[in-house]
Amino acid sequence: VPPCTEVPEVSVDVILVFSKTFEASPHAQTAANAIVTQFENGTFTWAQCFRSLTVQEANLTAVEDVYDSRGYSIRKAWVTGPNKVFRSVLRAAVDKSFGEYSHFFYMELDSVPIRADWLQQYVAEALYYPTAAMRGSRYRGDTWDGFLKDLPTELLVHINGNAIYNVEHPWTVQLLTYLEDPSFEVDSVAFDIRIANLSFEEFGSALDSPYKADSLLIGNYAQMPLWVEGFDSAEYIRHGAKGNIFENIDDSQVTLGVTWSEIGPVSVSVCEGFLPGRRQ
Repeated sequence: VPPCTEVPEVSVDVILVFSKTFEASPHAQTAANAIVTQFENGTFTWAQCFRSLTVQEANLTAVEDVYDSRGYSIRKAWVTGPNKVFRSVLRAAVDKSFGEYSHFFYMELDSVPIRADWLQQYVAEALYYPTAAMRGSRYRGDTWDGFLKDLPTELLVHINGNAIYNVEHPWTVQLLTYLEDPSFEVDSVAFDIRIANLSFEEFGSALDSPYKADSLLIGNYAQMPLWVEGFDSAEYIRHGAKGNIFENIDDSQVTLGVTWSEIGPVSVSVCEGFLPGRRQ
């Protein structure tokens, strides 16, 4: 799915973030170098949509780089890896160590573009939609319908972490301060759930809250079987379990679909699109 059919009116950079260090992972360094070279050589047809592509390290240790999808009941610090990677990215964006950017789109590997021109939609939501500190999607699937009453409020109202962040907004900067506070370091709660709690404590359900779930760039359908015939959605990018992706398989090749969940620790890699500066 092409990010753009025309080059956006503002420049957008791609920054890939590797969770560990390249010194400890030479194979990852080789792969990263190959991606950068192919981008610069124009091997990727989508390269024309972006000004540059770089790779950064989050510098996590093997002990820190943990994501256990079985959750808190199995492992207290089940989400240490994603939390630390996100904090490092947000800190780098706020401090301008990645460059002079006003917004970034945090896009993990289980977010898949399904409509062309999603980059233009990103630019529109970042620069032309009503100002927000964070803009994304609450859960828009239906697999929770049978037990909604049993789910905690913060899970129901939270915006998934794959979202647009305005690094110039005061609430984004304040969120970073909260997330980096030592009292928040216990990684038993995912960063996006914690952001939801903090935002609702501060703003409640006020219409002018900078915590907005009105994105059409990204839709959160995690763990919803997405091969159901006739399923369609208005979003440009769909967040969902990698095991649910049937977009590139011809219907004639599918005779049986089985839902499944990934169990066990996985390495974390993240991709972001960064908008330089603020458009006047």
